[in-house]
Amino acid sequence: MKSKNLLKNIILSEKLESPAQQQSQEDYLIPRNCWLKITSLQIRPSQLDKNQKIRIRISVPNSARVIRTSTIQLDDNILSALQSSQNQAGYSEMLTDITVLLEYKHDVRFGHQNNLEFDVEVLSSILSRSKTLGSAAIDLSNAIQKSVQTILMFRKDNDTTASIKIQLYSLNLSKKMPPFQKVVNSPVFNSDSDSESIPPITAHFEKTMHHIFAQNKILIMDERTTQGHTLLQNVSTNDFVLPIKDVQIIQKIFDISESEFVPKKEPFRFIIAGDDYFICFILKAFLLMRDRGVLSNDTFSFIHIPLDSKHCKFAHKIKESSQNYSQHYLTENWFTVFQEKSPVQNASAIIESEVNFLIETPLIPVKIRIADILITTLSDQFVAPMFLMLEIGDPNGAKTGKVQLSNIFHLKATYFKKDNNNNKSANLKFFYYALKVHGSQLNVSYKPVQMSSTFPIGEKFEKTTPERKKKSLSKVILTPTKAQSPFALKIDENVFKDVVSVTVSLRNSDSAVVMQIPP
Repeated sequence: MKSKNLLKNIILSEKLESPAQQQSQEDYLIPRNCWLKITSLQIRPSQLDKNQKIRIRISVPNSARVIRTSTIQLDDNILSALQSSQNQAGYSEMLTDITVLLEYKHDVRFGHQNNLEFDVEVLSSILSRSKTLGSAAIDLSNAIQKSVQTILMFRKDNDTTASIKIQLYSLNLSKKMPPFQKVVNSPVFNSDSDSESIPPITAHFEKTMHHIFAQNKILIMDERTTQGHTLLQNVSTNDFVLPIKDVQIIQKIFDISESEFVPKKEPFRFIIAGDDYFICFILKAFLLMRDRGVLSNDTFSFIHIPLDSKHCKFAHKIKESSQNYSQHYLTENWFTVFQEKSPVQNASAIIESEVNFLIETPLIPVKIRIADILITTLSDQFVAPMFLMLEIGDPNGAKTGKVQLSNIFHLKATYFKKDNNNNKSANLKFFYYALKVHGSQLNVSYKPVQMSSTFPIGEKFEKTTPERKKKSLSKVILTPTKAQSPFALKIDENVFKDVVSVTVSLRNSDSAVVMQIPP
């Protein structure tokens, strides 16, 4: 009994650090730290002998660095405790509190293998030799967007020999403590609060979704907006209509669809009514599950209905493949229906007709290309997908040909052309910068100001110069010059602050999201 109690305590507690010794080949990246925590080790006592020592070896990706934990001495008491506390599979658990701080100066991103490799080693006290009981690995790029908590299984010769429980925290600047509660950079649409509670999946909600899946169609809108509320009030057939009040519900829909939705011969029509913010957020939630292999592109037929004439860039993006779409959903008459205090008297008939048109009309697919944006802020580094555009500054920031000095940005831009390894860099000085996904390329336009370095005393404005453009790009890197402090940018209407560098890379066509529109 006494030996069993040994395993209730932490067997090994330590903090290890691995500084980056090699220089990054990408000079735009700022060093980041990745926190790894190992909370337990499960192993089969039958593999161990008295007076052996056991440790974990960690190999850092893209470097020759190796980290080794301190050894655990397998004396009579510990070995006896392990043998007497085996589970049905023959494993025993040792609690640990091992924290490892990994510093990075090289590029870690999605689409690249950055495997953090682990080995469990046993050392013989007599022969002074070590042998590996098993190996495991995890891709470090999984920790760019969110923290990871998982169990790694160690294998040798196709046999599972051990496992460890780990927590892998997102790349960040802190060297003092890991970010135990990672704030995910997911937008909360139309919210006055920065922290909304996650609604539970109730039995009623599951029943509602089961009924909607049976209808083989769904129409969702944000009912907290004027446009969404108007749409909801004027749809007479509402057995497939789902008004959204909380952003977290979007993820719940896809979670339930993973287990309950059974595809039919006819495509499931997933109609998303709202502005650019709303459509992009929903597609990004789907993209997250699709990229994990949970859902496929043909699970749903996504259809978009714009409701706001000032925020309908996504609709204009897909209209290029269908004149019919423009004639129905991008007209002044259509948008007038959803205005506050709209003069339209027969709104119900108009909305009902247009919704039925999308349900009954044959559809054609349109591929929407995606760009991945590696964002480095003062406190974090993560990847955000982009469907529409990235914006820095205010397009209306110039007055009578002049712009305030406080609204001027100083960034170094590096451009990579499609099918061309050569790149060109330039120092830019502008008050507005826009980068768009246009078909199979990235296009840039910006509004520069004159490149003088001195200003008259007391002068608060500087003159603008004609707009400039760059086209047919595959990758763009933006980093601040010495004159630029951390800045804010907007991606698909979602704002990110304290940004210090940005890398935009266009994904290949196979990873595009497929929308459906009338021919």
